Amino acid sequence: MWAAVALVNLSAMTIFLWRQTAPVAVTLSGLPAGPLPGLHDQPDTLAWLPGFAAALALLWAGFGRVERG
Repeated sequence: MWAAVALVNLSAMTIFLWRQTAPVAVTLSGLPAGPLPGLHDQPDTLAWLPGFAAALALLWAGFGRVERG
């Protein structure tokens, strides 16, 4: 259990710093399609969460190596 926590902890700062950029990137990429239900009004489901998680995973993969040096 300790090894798993230590492994995740190596990426904690990367995830913390990029956590808001992922939803903004997903929202901006969808704006040309028009109003986005659940983003431009009150969300009623967690339908956008997988997209945000995927964008964060891409940011983590791209910048994680750079930030670790």
